Amino acid sequence: MHMPRGDTAYSRCSVSPFEGDAHSSRRLEAEEVPDPPKHVRHRLLNAILACAIAIACFYFVLLRSGKPAPFPSGYPEERIGAMTGLLHAVRPWPTQTSTTTTSTTNSSTTTSTATATLSTTSTVSTSTVSTTSSTTSSTLSTLTCDVCRTMLSRGPVCESGEVDHPGERTLYMYRAQSAVNYPFENVNAADLPGVLWYLHNEIVVMCPRKYDIIRVRRMKVTSRRTPQVSKTPFFFAAFNAIDNGMCTVPGCRERLENSGYSVGCQLLRYGDFMGHWYSLHGACPFLPNGQKTPECRRALPGGLCGCDRKLGEVGCNYHVEEAGEVYLDEVTGVNNQSVFCQEGKVEYNRMEDRGIGCSFWNGFNDAAKVRERVQAFREAFRRKYPQMPLDLGPQHCEF
Repeated sequence: MHMPRGDTAYSRCSVSPFEGDAHSSRRLEAEEVPDPPKHVRHRLLNAILACAIAIACFYFVLLRSGKPAPFPSGYPEERIGAMTGLLHAVRPWPTQTSTTTTSTTNSSTTTSTATATLSTTSTVSTSTVSTTSSTTSSTLSTLTCDVCRTMLSRGPVCESGEVDHPGERTLYMYRAQSAVNYPFENVNAADLPGVLWYLHNEIVVMCPRKYDIIRVRRMKVTSRRTPQVSKTPFFFAAFNAIDNGMCTVPGCRERLENSGYSVGCQLLRYGDFMGHWYSLHGACPFLPNGQKTPECRRALPGGLCGCDRKLGEVGCNYHVEEAGEVYLDEVTGVNNQSVFCQEGKVEYNRMEDRGIGCSFWNGFNDAAKVRERVQAFREAFRRKYPQMPLDLGPQHCEF
């Protein structure tokens, strides 16, 4: 999947003032021909009015449906289609179809009809403007991915969540990941500076990249402070390292029981940024992936839960939903890892503090270059998901 290069296509609603003119098929007498400037002006005004009505009806139906505004028309399906199978809706929208039709008639007997139709899995909105016997159609927008549910939303992940609850936070967490998809539980995640530190320190020093990492996955997380952690000055509990789905810190069972399986947090500096790492514990956190039995999952439910359960219940400390992804090659400029490695190149060489055939990771501790790298990924997410919040937080560990 490749990122759109800023070539977003927007729908246009345009009607020629002379299109479908009932008089165009015959020659009129000189005295029957209306004044040309006035004729053109009237038809242009009618066309503009028809477009305005169509757009107003579309957004009226959109707001009544309770759904956020869509991606601009023409957003290439291949840009976000690769997320199919990755995006699992925690709270899918109910199937809903709404239709609104508005007609207006003026002195020139021009009738304009705007029809907006919304549906769930693949939403197509069509605005039709007809002048006498001619109709010009414009497809306003097509939604093709579940991630659109998060657009413009800064509230909690689940609709049933409490907005501005003093013991809850909704924030973005990022994870460097291969092409393999798995639930966002029993994993370590980070804020953007934190995940870039991890990539820089451990992943891009090998070619091909360690663990076959190809992307930065972004998740929207709503977490509630557990009663056990509420007795401390922190919002999150202590951070725990997790490897292959299993907590590997000595005494981890006691630590998790004492914190109520709270999300963990720790600080990590990267350049001028104070990055944050998080530990998210799910069911059966003391066994590795592939060995978690149904009995273990029931006995130790962890903290991840779906929107059918409220935060604060036993075994329900955080909700998650997909919030997009950016492929490393889209940002670093390494277009083909196989060829890149075969040519003896590497994205970052620790001894030389620079890349060989790639300059993106040059200067591990260079504060200015760190800011450039963080901004590059922020900009990549912004371009790819323009109608989603760029930042969610706060990220800090304390309350």
